Amino acid sequence: MFAVASTQTGALIGFTGFSCPDFLPKVHPSVEIGWRFSKPSWGKGFASEAAAAALSFGVNDLSITEIVSIYELENGASVRIIQKLGMNF
Repeated sequence: MFAVASTQTGALIGFTGFSCPDFLPKVHPSVEIGWRFSKPSWGKGFASEAAAAALSFGVNDLSITEIVSIYELENGASVRIIQKLGMNF
């Protein structure tokens, strides 16, 4: 996972990156991209920007060929990020 800091204040606002979701046998083994951000940073594009950078790193530098993202059905914000990343449902 990568820490994400505000460029204005330097404060930690969240993280994004990869994990292996071994708790979910339906997608195991796989690499998951995920993110968590502080509530005050929601809706400002930080998660989308950071996740896009992490996804690019995973594909281009780590040569990961298959990446999944797991989300709660009620979490429309994460669905929009997944769509912005160009991931397929």
